[in-house]
Amino acid sequence: MSAPRLILAWRGDEENANIHWADNDGSGWSLDRALGDRASLLGPSLCVYGDRLFMAWRGISGDHLIYWSTFDGTGWTPQRSHPGIASYRRPVLAAFDGALVMAWRSASDTDDFLWFCSFDVGANDWGPPQSAAALLGSRTSPALAAFRGRLYMAWCPPGSVNIAWASYDGHAWSARAILGDRASHDGPAFVVAAGALTMIWRGAILDTSDKHLYWSVLDPASGTWSPQQQIDPPQPRPEPVPPDSAAWIASRVRPGVAVWRRKRFETDLVYACVGLHYLSPGGGTPDPPAGDPTGTGGDTENDPGQDGEPPDLRMFSATAGQGRTPDPVPDWMTLVHDAGGSELRSGAEPALAAFAPAHGSLRTFLDVRGADPSDGLRAFTRDYWPGAPGARRLLGA
Repeated sequence: MSAPRLILAWRGDEENANIHWADNDGSGWSLDRALGDRASLLGPSLCVYGDRLFMAWRGISGDHLIYWSTFDGTGWTPQRSHPGIASYRRPVLAAFDGALVMAWRSASDTDDFLWFCSFDVGANDWGPPQSAAALLGSRTSPALAAFRGRLYMAWCPPGSVNIAWASYDGHAWSARAILGDRASHDGPAFVVAAGALTMIWRGAILDTSDKHLYWSVLDPASGTWSPQQQIDPPQPRPEPVPPDSAAWIASRVRPGVAVWRRKRFETDLVYACVGLHYLSPGGGTPDPPAGDPTGTGGDTENDPGQDGEPPDLRMFSATAGQGRTPDPVPDWMTLVHDAGGSELRSGAEPALAAFAPAHGSLRTFLDVRGADPSDGLRAFTRDYWPGAPGARRLLGA
């Protein structure tokens, strides 16, 4: 079986709305590959389901339809859209209870309801949208993740920079809860690592622009989140300072986050971030630059640069070794280059996913006795990939 590859997908820079992607097998990033048949205002989402990697995104400015495509390890299928599914923001994906779920904010700038639906494997298309009206709307794209038998969603409510969250048991959403101790410009990201559900987000735009990243962990027993903590590089800092590295952990937009197990017993939490404005390899930890007065509205998640300068669209990455702790403190933030040495640039938040197309199925055989004693022992098998539907098939007596 091949080791998982890390897949990075992103929207191009300001002059290029096409979706790009690259992969990393542990030895470095491949060449930047542009998908010329698809474009997005806000960039894509990624999720592994069955033996495919799914990508979903909204169209360019003025086109609110949600498009999707799948990757089997060799290439992406042509983009498709589904009538009646459209979004003002970026859609998100998660595998939950044997299904692939997509959630999104509605397509109107005045209708802020959240919606969700599941993928119909038989029809190879998305099922009918369902309203999550009980969640009372969102200003941002939501975050979505499955954890311990529930589906979790987090977002920023209309007119607010605070983070709200709720969970779904397969039948109904819980009541919305507001986390008043934390604020975000464009909502959080979720990642399940080291047996914990972790929320990661960039700060809010209040009097100044807070591009620091923060994190918190869910206590499923009490249904509460730990106090927010700022993500800073480890102390003391590693020496020598890696080339093309920044001395603080930050992002202009919501980070892309994924768990990547490159080798057995070696698991990393990987970040993809955009725009630090400047590099500081000489040491020290400067505060993020102030003066990014963008507010919270508008049909774009891009923001101007410091003091009116063009925004920094370079992508940076960081890695945090997980071990047995959910603490997501990474090493240095480092510029991302492709195999040709070119800097990768994005006009919106990037997406990350670990995907192993060559894993095939891992079969677990269970000897069980049928309902009729005369049935004797039967053997079953279950195909498994991360996020697999988990279908069980009778092999025979």
